[in-house]
Amino acid sequence: MIHEMRVYVTSPGGLVSLNENFAKTTIPLFNRHGIRSFGYWTEEIGTNNRLVYIVEFDDFRHREEAWASFRGDVDWQAHMRSLNQIGPPVVQRIYNTILVPTVYSPNSPKGGNGLVYELRQYDTDPGHIPALNERFSNVTLRLFETYGIYNIGYWTEDIGVSNRLDYILAYESLQQRQAAWAAFGQDPEWQETIRKCRELGRPIVNTVHNSILRPTDYSPLR
Repeated sequence: MIHEMRVYVTSPGGLVSLNENFAKTTIPLFNRHGIRSFGYWTEEIGTNNRLVYIVEFDDFRHREEAWASFRGDVDWQAHMRSLNQIGPPVVQRIYNTILVPTVYSPNSPKGGNGLVYELRQYDTDPGHIPALNERFSNVTLRLFETYGIYNIGYWTEDIGVSNRLDYILAYESLQQRQAAWAAFGQDPEWQETIRKCRELGRPIVNTVHNSILRPTDYSPLR
């Protein structure tokens, strides 16, 4: 199984119409052509006018065939012609990344009404991804659960940025997120884990990118 994360950057004010297009047209056509939806979010804290979504395929062949079938759909082509007649394209830039789930990524992540999501991306030095995955598998996920942080998905990038771990968490609220991370950071087992990493003389994670996400009305994960 592979996932594809796509980020659409819209013109100012264009996010509303983009979400309407996804809810009414794009998602039904995705379903028609075997493009499975994982989740759809807009950024509450991060970059304005962005739709972040993840879709799922069996493998690269399935992805190639599904996208080709989708783009060739007469209903999709008619929809695009109607949009072009209205005015300039709403979507100004598209970024996409091919993701491979880690062995410890939840098989059936569960969301919930009102949850706040967070996309986190950790960049490491070359060769450090195995050590980072080991730490997440043996320590981090368990401690996240202890402090009420929901594990949604974990991936490495097959096509995108090398030596990067992408993952998504969920919280009951922004306030609960703040309290959970504070408690997690003070956990004795976590502090011991970080101390051992420092003794090795090499920080596993060099750079952290994160953004706070709100699920769209049509997202499977709410």
